[in-house]
Amino acid sequence: MNAPTLRQPLVLAVLCGMTLVAACRDRSTRAVTDSVALAARAPIADTLTGPGAREGTWQGADAHSTWRAILDGPWIMQIDEITLFTDSARAMRQFRFDSSGRLTVAREERQQTLYGEKATPDTLNTVIELEWQRDSLSRSSKRVNGVDRLLQPYEVDNLRVHADELRRVARAGTPVSPPSTTR
Repeated sequence: MNAPTLRQPLVLAVLCGMTLVAACRDRSTRAVTDSVALAARAPIADTLTGPGAREGTWQGADAHSTWRAILDGPWIMQIDEITLFTDSARAMRQFRFDSSGRLTVAREERQQTLYGEKATPDTLNTVIELEWQRDSLSRSSKRVNGVDRLLQPYEVDNLRVHADELRRVARAGTPVSPPSTTR
């Protein structure tokens, strides 16, 4: 294990130890109450995974997911997500953003098991691919079990809204917009 890789866990361990010692010394009820209140308001479980990456979880009404954001400095460039739905469907999504934070690519691979009148269930594999240039959709496709299908406008809207929500969650603690550059 090289020195930079070893240094990060060591720094985390030292910081955790210092926090524990400080918490043991400070027995005020207010500090405990404040930390419990902060934890209760935390929207996601979020962990910095090293330079250039951040991980977390997301919970929706009918799904939950784990995600990993790839950073370029403080800017989120890509989010990879694995989502499990309450109906046992599973989706793998990838969202890419430009340096100004605009969504440029969205890709979703979803697998669903359909139960019907047949003895064996059917598996439905759906792939949606979207690309934007500036704010205009420049390319879109939808394939279901390898066959091209009509992509519905709500499917585009749902992916875009979800990408924006994940980006907001993932950038917690980073600036909202990149600094302006003059040329």
